[in-house]
Amino acid sequence: MISTDGFLYPDRVLEPRGLMDRKGFPESYDLPLLSRFLADIKSGRPGVSAPIHSHLTYDILPEQVQVVRQPDVVIVEGLNILEAGSPDPVEGQRVFLSDYLDFSIYVDAEEEYIREWYQERFWACEKWRFGTIPLTSTATRASPRRRPASSPGACGTG
Repeated sequence: MISTDGFLYPDRVLEPRGLMDRKGFPESYDLPLLSRFLADIKSGRPGVSAPIHSHLTYDILPEQVQVVRQPDVVIVEGLNILEAGSPDPVEGQRVFLSDYLDFSIYVDAEEEYIREWYQERFWACEKWRFGTIPLTSTATRASPRRRPASSPGACGTG
C-alpha cells in the first residue's frame, strides 16, 4: 500500500512557495514524481521508491523511502489520485494520475463519522507524541460501527 501523502512536497519546498496552508491540496503534491512512480510501477520496473510522510512531523521523512518490487497488486491510498492531473502536458497531452489505475474505489462516510475519526486520530497522536499514552493504546471510545482510530501506525507514516 502506498499513501499519496508521501508525494506531498516537503515543508522546505512548501514554505517558500507560500503553500503551507494549502498542504493536501493538489498544488502541494509533487505530481510529476507521483506520475513517474505510477508509470514505473505500471511498466513493471523493479525496485520503485516512494517517499514516506510522517503524521508525527507532518513532513516527508528525509532519506527514507518505501520500495515497491514488482507487485501483483498495488493499493494507492488518497482521494487526490482520482482528480489531480499533471499541470505539465506530456507530449502535448495532460496526464491524469488515474490513467495509471486499473480500478478505483471511493469509500464514503457520513460527515459526522469523518469528523469524529479525524479528531480521535489527532488527539491520540498528540497524546502519544507527548508521552501520555502508548501508541498501541486504543485511547478512544470504540464505536460498535467501526474500529478505534488510534491503532498502531495511526500516528506514524503513511
